[in-house]
Amino acid sequence: MNIILDVNKHFLLYRILKENGWCKNKKIKKLSQEIEEIKKHYNNNLFISPFLEDPWQLECALPLIFSGTTKKEKNFLGDINNIYDKVFKLKEFEDVYKETLEFKDKVQLEWEAKFDFIEEYVKKVLKIEIPSFKANIFLVHPDLPSGRCFTEYKTAVYGHYDD
Repeated sequence: MNIILDVNKHFLLYRILKENGWCKNKKIKKLSQEIEEIKKHYNNNLFISPFLEDPWQLECALPLIFSGTTKKEKNFLGDINNIYDKVFKLKEFEDVYKETLEFKDKVQLEWEAKFDFIEEYVKKVLKIEIPSFKANIFLVHPDLPSGRCFTEYKTAVYGHYDD
C-alpha cells in the first residue's frame, strides 16, 4: 500500500470557502472575509459560486487538477487562475497553508509509525490480504474537518481536528 499525503492549495481553498462561518479558527474566518472581497470583483458564474454551492461538482474539477488542461479550458481558466493567484498571495492564506503543511508532516509521522499495526489489524479483522495500491490523500487544515473519497482518481480529501 502506497499512500501519498499531500496538501493541494485548491482543495484547501475549497474547504475554506465551504466553512460558511462555523469554523472557530480566527485566521480562517479572516481569510474567508478577504476572499469574499476578492469575489466581488468577479462574475459569480465564473467559478467560485457554482463550484462551491454543490460539493459534488468538485468531481468536475478533478480531471483538470490531475490531467492538465486543454487550450479551451486554459482560456476559460484564465480568470479562475487570477482569482487563485490573488487568494494564494494573501498573508492569511499563506499562514493557513503553512499550518496545513505542518499538520501533514504530523500525520505523515503518525501514519509511518502505525502503518504495520494498522495493516496487521485490518488483515486479522477482514481475514484478507490487502492488495497493493497507490492512493493520494490531500489533507486540509485541521480546523476544517472533512472527508471525501474519489475512487475513480484513487484520491481522497481529508481533514480532522488535531487532537
